[in-house]
Amino acid sequence: MPHKNIHFTEEELDTIIATQAKAPFLFSQAVAANMKKRKSGCILFISSLASILGMHDIQAYTLCKSGIKGLTRSLSRDLGPYGIRVNSLNPGFVYTNMLAKTNLKTPERLEEIQNRTPLRGFAKEKDLGMAAAFLCSDAARFISGIDLVVDGGISSSFLL
Repeated sequence: MPHKNIHFTEEELDTIIATQAKAPFLFSQAVAANMKKRKSGCILFISSLASILGMHDIQAYTLCKSGIKGLTRSLSRDLGPYGIRVNSLNPGFVYTNMLAKTNLKTPERLEEIQNRTPLRGFAKEKDLGMAAAFLCSDAARFISGIDLVVDGGISSSFLL
């Protein structure tokens, strides 16, 4: 079944790019300058399951989140010699207000997603927080350039 939101105006695209790609890029440049002086640091970006699954109706968002994965790898290589680790966190479905506003909000669709997720259900904000805390901690001192997927296994199973 075709989806309706395959066309974005230039203004809509600019807004999404400014928020989801340009802001993280510029922020990383700003914080990296001080981290270079200290010879240590950690940058953690937030990507999205959309960058893996190519979900419908959110092409501009998917474009940006896929770019975050590339930015993570590139900065990891460039900033590693300064002792700076760069990683990204890739959340799956987390039941938030943002998810509730998407086309996934019907009870039937939500149940289908939960049932297709090998660990069943949705991630909780706490799950993402613990993954982020790990990536930013000394326990991950030799991890850089990765995209940690926290999705209950859905990206490794039958696609939506």
